[in-house]
Formats: sequence, structure tokens, C-alpha cells
Amino acid sequence: MAREIKSREFIQEWLSDEINGSCEVVDDGRYLRVATPVWSAEAADGCNWLIAAWKNAQPYAMVIQEALNKARARFNLPEPE
Repeated sequence: MAREIKSREFIQEWLSDEINGSCEVVDDGRYLRVATPVWSAEAADGCNWLIAAWKNAQPYAMVIQEALNKARARFNLPEPE
């Protein structure tokens, strides 16, 4: 399946919705801030972006990783100009 080309803001919002909508985060009454994705050379998995840093994310590492796996399989950023 080809990846959809989406803006940094779209990917950031999609990840935020996915992570902050998870039962674990909702049940704890927390909200995790998602940093803006940054373009990087295409990785072995075909994805061309990454999230450079996460703050206070340790208790939710599995939730974050699952959301990242979904997003990295589905979205790419446009090539930088």
C-alpha cells in the first residue's frame, strides 16, 4: 500500500488523536503533547519522517509505539523544497 503524503501538522494531529484517545491515557486523565514530525531520509521501512523527542511519555511507551507504527506505515511527508 502506498503511503499518503500528508503535512507535518496533519501527522502531528493524527498522532495526538490516536495517542490521547487511547484508554490508558484517557483513564489516567492525561494529555500527551506530540512534537511536530521532522523530515528524515527514507528509512528501511519506507517512512521519511520521525518524532525527535517525547516528554513524560514513559508510562505510555506502548501506546506511543503502536500509534507511531500505524502512522509510519500510512503517512509520508512531502519532499522538502
